[in-house]
Amino acid sequence: MATLTATLTLAADAGGPFSDALALSLAKTYTTNDTNKVHKLKLDGSAQQIQVAADTGTVVLILKNLSASNVVYIHNSASNAGASTRIANIGTEEFAVIPSDGAADIYATGTADQYLEYMSFTKA
Repeated sequence: MATLTATLTLAADAGGPFSDALALSLAKTYTTNDTNKVHKLKLDGSAQQIQVAADTGTVVLILKNLSASNVVYIHNSASNAGASTRIANIGTEEFAVIPSDGAADIYATGTADQYLEYMSFTKA
């Protein structure tokens, strides 16, 4: 078993983007199975599946767009036909943490020769 802790901290001084000071910190810890792996996926312009609906249990996906010039689209339909199927748009060199119940197909689409690095953690 391993432990995955996702932490998000937001802070802003008064007079910055908000009229009042802001300090917010959230953390979520998951105990995960040892079979988790890091994947580096070469995208080719078509939708490529990164999670299968038959996966069981709660899954946390951590995705990183390795491209310096192109967006990666994460969606729940093999066609990526429109914004209604999109889960996230991951900008250049950005990352996303996406929780899932494991009962959904999830796909990634990007331009040819673009790379997406992702980790899939299954809650134990």
